[in-house]
Amino acid sequence: MKGFIGARQTTLACEISLTGTGVHSGAPVSISICPADGDTGLRFLISNGDSDGIEIAADQQWVTGVTLCTVLGDGNGASVATVEHVLAALRGLGVDNALIEIDSVEVPIMDGSAAPFVEAIDEVGLTELDAPRRFEGTDIGRFLDRFAEDTGADILLDFGNRGSVLLAGVGSARGLDDAVDII
Repeated sequence: MKGFIGARQTTLACEISLTGTGVHSGAPVSISICPADGDTGLRFLISNGDSDGIEIAADQQWVTGVTLCTVLGDGNGASVATVEHVLAALRGLGVDNALIEIDSVEVPIMDGSAAPFVEAIDEVGLTELDAPRRFEGTDIGRFLDRFAEDTGADILLDFGNRGSVLLAGVGSARGLDDAVDII
């Protein structure tokens, strides 16, 4: 499933388990990156000995620190640090939904890059879900650009009572001025 990111959400084809060391804590860390249902998003599940653990969404609203690493917190004292490499790998490979189970306060540093996470994700692959992919902000422009480039298909954007836009045989969604016909 490399390359084109389609109209449906994705998750991992199966669970990935990795171990390493926290760069700031020096503590051993085990993480499992698990497939998740559509519309789950990317979420951390911090195992604290309780059967339930604590979930924190990988969302900018939960960023509590950025000194030396990115820290996500739940607002009640639970947090997970050094999340940037695993999240870069997941988003970079087009994974929309995953539960990242972790038994420490920070993601293992691995080799200091996203590469070990990318390799592990590539090894298991992705699976497409029934849930439609949701686009925000400029994501839709990148999607349309890639879709038009890969398929040459006509695209109809329906804005309800505000009208529709037809992108017919567009070579690039960035060139909308030359390719848009208002219906």
